[in-house]
Formats: sequence, structure tokens, C-alpha cells
Amino acid sequence: MNLHTEDNAAIAPPDSSYAEMQKRLGERTIKRHEPPALLLDEGGMIQGCSKSVESLFGYRLSELVWQHISCLFPQLSGVALIQKGQINPKLEFISHCGHIFLGLNKQGNAIPNQLNFIRLEHNGLCTLRLILRPSNSAG
Repeated sequence: MNLHTEDNAAIAPPDSSYAEMQKRLGERTIKRHEPPALLLDEGGMIQGCSKSVESLFGYRLSELVWQHISCLFPQLSGVALIQKGQINPKLEFISHCGHIFLGLNKQGNAIPNQLNFIRLEHNGLCTLRLILRPSNSAG
């Protein structure tokens, strides 16, 4: 092993490639463990999603962008996510109570999730962050 001691008595590898590798591994770990989350506009159209959503549902981001959230969660078809500038009160209530929403992956298999809706506003524009918590129960 080719290590050297620096002035502060810390042991470090002779080149920075190890540090770079650790940084890259750390970034991958963060991405792998990020919560499944979607970004929606006020009408429920998907604007973006985390890599963990892609893994969970089997879709690439490019397949989800500009699709309505009901493509993943059919229960949300025809539901107004925003009412009077706020998250639909009924939707917010049942999501806080731990209601299980059945998602459908690309193969058509049911994926039970608890959903948390977070309203974000920036420069007068409202977006929703939808955080998914996959569940073992089938509601």
C-alpha cells in the first residue's frame, strides 16, 4: 500500500483519484437513495421525476414528461389537485391519513404507495412536489 503522511498526520493516498472516486460513489449513493418524487404542474402534468421513480415504475423521464399523473396513479384521473390555489383539501386529508394509492408500473403491475403533496410557489407559479412512499399493503 502506497500511503504517505501529511503534515497534519492524516494518512492520504498519493494522488487525488481516490478522493474523486469516493466523491463519485457518494453521489451515486445519494441518487440511489433519493425518495421517489415527481414534480407536477397545477393541472397534474408531470414536469420531472427522480431516478428512483424511473426505477420504481419502469419508465424513463422522457416517457413521463407532459403525461398526466393519472398515467401512474389512475385514482387521480379527473381529480383537481389544486382548488382555489391550494392542494385539494380531500386529497391532502387522505394522504395525511396514510391512504394507499395504487400506482401502475410500465408492465401494468400495481404498486401501492402513500403520497405526500407539497405545494411550491415561485414567481406566482404553482407547482406540486409529489413524494411517494412505497408501501407493502395493497390498500
